Amino acid sequence: MTVGSERQVPPHAVLVVADDYGIAPGVGQDPFASLNPRMRVRDILAEPLRAHDFGTEAEIEERCKELFEMVGLRHDLLRRYPHQFSGGQRQCICIARALANSPEFVVCDEAVSALDVSIQAQVLNLLRDLQERLKLTYLFITHDLSVVRSPIVWA
Repeated sequence: MTVGSERQVPPHAVLVVADDYGIAPGVGQDPFASLNPRMRVRDILAEPLRAHDFGTEAEIEERCKELFEMVGLRHDLLRRYPHQFSGGQRQCICIARALANSPEFVVCDEAVSALDVSIQAQVLNLLRDLQERLKLTYLFITHDLSVVRSPIVWA
């Protein structure tokens, strides 16, 4: 895919929408490809926090724990690497990373297409719960009409 007239974007890259109001984080199709296998999950979650000068290392550590618990994962797993998690858990990590800086708008680009049906439902339920709790707006990009028709998306 080409963005503008000059820049090529890899097919599995997580695209980020930027405008005058800021950046909208995204949750992409392939959670394993979007997580650096050489970084511990805690460091993956801390990256956007550091990039936006979130606070001290202690505050970043607390936020990482909060994010992990928010997506249903135990914070004692933060020291693990991405390959030590299942596909659904890796997608939850991507969701936590997207929520790191408390956005109002999140792009979900084929966010559940790489997951099996039962895990898809769990991730969609999680997204719905987070939407209600955090007052989020999602943009779902998908070719799977069952995701679009899901009561979770339209509830």
